[in-house]
Amino acid sequence: MALLLLLVQIIIMGCAHGEHQACTTNECMPGASTFDATSSPLQSQAKAKPGVARELVLLQRTYVRSTDLQTANHSSCQVKTLDTRWGPRGHPNMAQCQGDCDSDADCAGDLKCFQRDQYEAVPGCTGYGLPDFDFCYDPQCAGDLLPAPGGLPALDSSPGRYGRVDMAQCQGDCDSDSDCASGLRCFQRQSLESVPGCQGVGVVEFDYCYDPQDEEPSTTLPPAPTVPVLTSTLTPTPGAEKCFCVFDIDRTLTGRQGSAGRSGYCPGNVEVPGVADEAYSGGVLTLSTMGIPGALAQTFCDACFLGVVSAGFASGENSAERAFLASKVLVSKAHDALVRQTSQASAWSYYKNVVSPFVLGQPDRTKHYAVERILGWYSNQGITIPPAKVHFFGDRTENIVAFQSRGFNAREISCGSRDTSMNGMVGLCGGRVEEIVDTPGVATCW
Repeated sequence: MALLLLLVQIIIMGCAHGEHQACTTNECMPGASTFDATSSPLQSQAKAKPGVARELVLLQRTYVRSTDLQTANHSSCQVKTLDTRWGPRGHPNMAQCQGDCDSDADCAGDLKCFQRDQYEAVPGCTGYGLPDFDFCYDPQCAGDLLPAPGGLPALDSSPGRYGRVDMAQCQGDCDSDSDCASGLRCFQRQSLESVPGCQGVGVVEFDYCYDPQDEEPSTTLPPAPTVPVLTSTLTPTPGAEKCFCVFDIDRTLTGRQGSAGRSGYCPGNVEVPGVADEAYSGGVLTLSTMGIPGALAQTFCDACFLGVVSAGFASGENSAERAFLASKVLVSKAHDALVRQTSQASAWSYYKNVVSPFVLGQPDRTKHYAVERILGWYSNQGITIPPAKVHFFGDRTENIVAFQSRGFNAREISCGSRDTSMNGMVGLCGGRVEEIVDTPGVATCW
């Protein structure tokens, strides 16, 4: 056993100090250490040496998530939040968890550049960041073995889009059970669903091998939430199809905090005193002209049902921002009639459990999946909305194009004002009323 522990320590030290580009196996991947990104380097060792498989798996389950490092006295790793403010070209001498870097030379001091394909977790960092963004990380955050019994192996996306044969537990992308090692099955995902017996986000639409013994018995699952089926009291125009307007929040319904009323800046924006907005750099909630109460009533959306799909969390559970948006901003004649029938129509839910039209925490580039789930919720209410009557409005180019494959309409807004402090990736003043149009198709700013 002492020899086995020595072997594991050597593997981990090699990952902690090796160049990321030189790591081509599971035994040498910075993202395959203690955190939420890729699989444990012990996984393939257990497959290769059945005689020590049990001991390796037990050691594997001592791996912890990056947030656990904050309370580990013997670890020198300091956990920080992913920071994308420098944009896709990055910035010289970037600090821990900042991106986008291209190589270690872009990072300060002894930090290294962690290469990503999608939303893989970065050692010593929390949050999703942006897909394809690479972040500077502290090598001291890779390779700590801490006692945390019961920890789960992390999703490993290293085999790539087409996977390979005989993949181990939590590895992907698999197409069927035959791609997985003996006794394992392929867990099919549509977005970023959790995989039984594994932790982490993985890659959007990647399917992963899992042990069916990790599935919870159906008898222990909580009952599905019941949503009342409505007997609609609406009186739509005869023959008219119902429509759906769905919005991003940050820099769409809102503008950059502090941007209101400045001459030549965002003079049409309005601050909401006493209401905080924690998005990006934080500050007082600042509404775009699209988000001012009563603005939607001036557009075609007044006759439509409403929804939200945001990557952010609108300042958290029970926040004043959520209450203000739901009661003052997300208002239309059609939606108000629905809210009077069920308060769930103005409730907030999350991308893994969509039980209302206002969805938070949906990663960028995957927002069309949330819209599909919201339409399913509306269907449960007896309301059928065809794809051609769905209109999404958001400020990030990366979120727009994917809607076309689903037959939805999508429009990038805040095209005339972009936040140069974030390399123009997001809007500055937010959406304008005149940008809310029912023009068919998909349109971006560029």
